[in-house]
Amino acid sequence: TPVRPGDTLHLHARVQGARHSSSRPDLGIINWAWTVVNQHDESVLEMDATSLFDLSGNN
Repeated sequence: TPVRPGDTLHLHARVQGARHSSSRPDLGIINWAWTVVNQHDESVLEMDATSLFDLSGNN
């Protein structure tokens, strides 16, 4: 479904996994599943993503 000017979009994010990095203990790794829907609850984007998080407390 194409996104049009004036559409209202909502992001639904689900954590699929979380772990400490085996090579960098100061980093956490999160695997996500993201779905973006429009105002009609139609999916306009689905993707898997990976994010790194600083666990050192020095940010």
